[in-house]
Formats: sequence, C-alpha cells, structure tokens
Amino acid sequence: RSWKRGPCKAWSNAELTPDGDLLVQGRYGRESRLMRFDWDGELLWERRVGAHHDVEVRPDGRIAVLVQRARRIPAIDATRVTLDHGIALLDPQGQLLEEHSLYDMLRAAPDVLEIQPVAPAGGRVDLFHANSVEFMDRPQLASRSGLYAARNALVSMRHQDAIAIFDLEAGKAVWAWGRGEISGPHDASLLENGHLLVFDNGLGRGWSRVIELDPLSKTIVWENRAPTPRDFYTAGRGSSQRLANGNTLIADSDHGRAFEVTPDGEIVWRFLNPRASLQGKRATIVRMKRYPPAFLAAVEQRAADHRKRKRSAM
Repeated sequence: RSWKRGPCKAWSNAELTPDGDLLVQGRYGRESRLMRFDWDGELLWERRVGAHHDVEVRPDGRIAVLVQRARRIPAIDATRVTLDHGIALLDPQGQLLEEHSLYDMLRAAPDVLEIQPVAPAGGRVDLFHANSVEFMDRPQLASRSGLYAARNALVSMRHQDAIAIFDLEAGKAVWAWGRGEISGPHDASLLENGHLLVFDNGLGRGWSRVIELDPLSKTIVWENRAPTPRDFYTAGRGSSQRLANGNTLIADSDHGRAFEVTPDGEIVWRFLNPRASLQGKRATIVRMKRYPPAFLAAVEQRAADHRKRKRSAM
C-alpha cells in the first residue's frame, strides 16, 4: 500500500491509526499541513495547523501533533523571531482542541531544564527543533512513578540536546535528561518496561547510537553503535523501534538504510532504499516502523468491508 499527494517538498513521520487511516505531515512550500488518508489512499482531510515532524493517535481518538509558532520572545532574541514549538491536541476530524507551548512549560519549571541558547539561522531562532511526541500513558506503570501519568508527554528536542516530559494539565516540564550526554537527538519513545528509547545523532561527535534509558535513575542500560563508531552516523533524522522479539529496528536516515539488531548488537536484517540518484546516493528514510502482520490483516479486512458497503449503497 502506498500514499501520495503532490506537489510536496517533503513528508515527515507517518502514523497508521488503528482503523488503517494514515496521518502524515507534509511541507508545501513554506506551509506545513497535517493530512489524513484512508487505507485506499483517499484524502479525508488536511489541516493547516503548523504541524511538523510527529503525530500520535491517542486511545480516545484524539490526535497529538507537534506544532510551531513564530513568536517575539525578547528573553531569547530581542530582534529576531523565535520559533516556539508546542503540543497540540486535535479531534479525529483535525479540529484544534488545545495547544501547549514548550517554551512556556519550560519557563514554568526552570529547575527541570535550563533553556540553552541557539544561534539564529535564516533570520530566526529555531529554539527547540522538537521532532517527536509520545504520551507516557502506561496504566500498568503508574504506580511506579508519576512520570507515567496519562497527562504527561515525552518530547525530543534536537536543539536543546535533551528529551523532556511535560505535564500538560499542570502546564510545566516535570523531567528532562540528555544535556552533555546526547547531541541533536530524535525519536524518543516509551518502552513497555518503562524505559525510554532515544536516537542519539551525535552532532559534533561524528557518530550515532541508539540508547535505552531508565528515566527514574537516568541511567543508560543499553546502547547500540557500530563496532567502528563512525560507520554509523546520520547527522539528521534517524529513528529506532523496539520490536516484540526484543530486537531494535534502526533507520540510518541520511544513508537511506535500515537494520535490525539483537540485544547483543548482531545485525539480522538490512534494508537499502531502492530509490537512489544517478550518483548512487540513496533517498532519505525519515523513519521506519514495523507493524505486526495481524494488525495489517485486520486493517485490510475492515477496508474491504468498507468498499463492499460503498458499492452496495450505490
């Protein structure tokens, strides 16, 4: 199955909903849109909400998405516009329900993470360059720590060299980690055991890795890097997914490849993007996800039933 809508500058993370719809952010010139397609590729709606980088479907059907807003923040830069990123919650039809500024939530808890300065580029300051959002909604872990409350959202912030957890009800940051340990990170996610999986790009270091972090002790309990570290380096993007078999699926975005590694670091599967330039440079893989066959079989069956009902109604 494939989806497309052009002309488009770039698509970012794509997410399949439980009913088989596809949510994706696309850049059209200087404008970004959040789009929802059905399984057969029909565009259901598109919203100009400033969406970028990541989207997540909540269990109640609401949609969480990263958004950006241009603001004048004298404390950051007195003369230039600052790009503030936030978390927006939309209803299933893409209508905005609420929005929470990362800057305001960090300012409300300065002891959690001090905002580090970012050099302006293109006449503006991209303060956070947030690139992933996932709610810490794990009822089975809630008794272990308040970090796992349903109202808390985990965000990766590339330009702050950190990941952070925000309490959206309280309107403040409650936890952060990474400064001095990771550089330009992407794709922070919550594992079933309560640990966090993070793609550490390694800007300035010249090699990348994927780490598993215990957020309660702030201890790295596992990592994967190449035996010769510089053999695995993507300056931009990058993703990682912990699979049901305990292996980890990793996307080396800049080189258009992905690979699956065991907990011991053995590579058991590789994928090379078949799309390449005449010079042999493979097309970027923004992120890669694996879905269980049973999930896709159920989605296809629902889509087939929907097609049948449509034909019957004609």
